Amino acid sequence: MRVPLYLTVLLAFFAMPVSSLAGTSEYSMTLGVGEEYNSNVNEKSNAQADWVSKATAVGKVKYQSARIEADGEVDGSFNVYALGNRNDEFKGSALVNAKVTLAEELLFVEAHGTFKQVYNNLIRGETNPTDSTRSQVDQYVTSGRVYMTPRLSDRLSSMIGYEFIGYFYGDGANTDSNINSTSYGSAKNKISNGVFANFVYELTPLWQITLDANTLRQDSRTGGLQRTYVNAGFRWQYSEDGYISAKVGPRYSAYDNGNTSLNPYVDAVWSHTLNRFTAKAILSSLYTENPVATYSTLKKTAGLSLAWQGEKLNLQANASLSNTDGEDTRDSDQLALGVVARYEITPRLMLKAGASRNSTVTSSYTQVRWYANGGLEYSLGKDFSLEGYYRWKIYDSSQGSSLNYNVNIVGLSLKKTF
Repeated sequence: MRVPLYLTVLLAFFAMPVSSLAGTSEYSMTLGVGEEYNSNVNEKSNAQADWVSKATAVGKVKYQSARIEADGEVDGSFNVYALGNRNDEFKGSALVNAKVTLAEELLFVEAHGTFKQVYNNLIRGETNPTDSTRSQVDQYVTSGRVYMTPRLSDRLSSMIGYEFIGYFYGDGANTDSNINSTSYGSAKNKISNGVFANFVYELTPLWQITLDANTLRQDSRTGGLQRTYVNAGFRWQYSEDGYISAKVGPRYSAYDNGNTSLNPYVDAVWSHTLNRFTAKAILSSLYTENPVATYSTLKKTAGLSLAWQGEKLNLQANASLSNTDGEDTRDSDQLALGVVARYEITPRLMLKAGASRNSTVTSSYTQVRWYANGGLEYSLGKDFSLEGYYRWKIYDSSQGSSLNYNVNIVGLSLKKTF
């Protein structure tokens, strides 16, 4: 089935007139060089310090034409360790997205790719820029879909198509996790293929009801699964600055090991902006990727984020509580709390500060990570800036004091924006 689909896409793409490829582009890029001192480059109780030379890049690019939309981002650094207490490495993330209109208002193809470092076990939570890549693995995600959007009536629209998702990992050289799991060893590549159908009916310009159906097959070298779900929901734009959306429905999974599961799909969002203040709450029960597990992991999350954007002061705060479990994933709870502040002292001088706490709790242990950071960024003119910063991390484990450690980082960076 996929071969004719791919041929259709290729033929339609090459049949495009050259005029449809002419478009506009825009980009922004900030390059930097810097030096920092890290008191514990390997994040161990017997700390080894090192001096780190850094080359950084943060940027975005966007291209748009009559038939093609594409964008990309990069945010990372290449680190060279002067004393050799850690291997030179790239830290950061990158992504690229593309969308091609094969037939106007009817047939589309999309492709997405991301690269980032993640913990080799999902139950440890999200990574932080202060972390080294110890206990982490490089994750490459590539996905694509081909879909049609027939308009069934003035109020009823649809999206029907095929989707591919692949999760691929590096060689696991940085993997050294203290987190126990029902599955051990290196991260597991996974590939999913599926078909989907989405329908949206506009009751009014502010009210929409939705119906989604999806079935997919996921495979890895150590096992696979078949998953199907159907959900119904709504989106209510109750004001110009606020909306509520929710989807819920049954979800059935059949695993190659003979087990099955039936649980609810939940994905709900509330967002509201009032003058300078923005609040957003989420409630979800979704399957997500766990590198060390054979199967995807069920993650149930409740979260709240708040933001204030003033003339000189910007504040952000977030809190989320998650539970992960499922086939080949240990039952655990994660609590994440964080706050970030930016204050413009003068038109040229900016103060930055932040703090966060991330914890993982299972039936047999607790692990907690504390972070704090602060810095000053001064504009030198002609798009040059100079930043000095301090970062601090504490890791505390109930599994024994020999696993506990702390990290102190002091750095200076010169940046140029293009």
